[in-house]
Amino acid sequence: MSGPAVVTPNNPERALILTYAGERRAALAALLALDDALATLLRTTSEPALGQMRLAWWREALERLDSAPAPAEPVLRALAGEVLPLGVTGASLVPIVHGW
Repeated sequence: MSGPAVVTPNNPERALILTYAGERRAALAALLALDDALATLLRTTSEPALGQMRLAWWREALERLDSAPAPAEPVLRALAGEVLPLGVTGASLVPIVHGW
């Protein structure tokens, strides 16, 4: 997984953060990609109920990472490949969704 694929290239702060991440750079990039995906979801949703349904999908998808292979969604694949092997569970990532 490359940094530019999951982190907005127009974000110099994120690029700087990733330069200091060392060997955990890919895992941090995956977490930042999740944050970006959730931010985009809320920015582009005009109906609150629809936004809540989409957030529910993310919560369920993150929890499923603990028991099933990641779906084709790139952010979930990045999380499964880079973050979960570090001992972080999909269920423990759900509070990130709650923060949005």
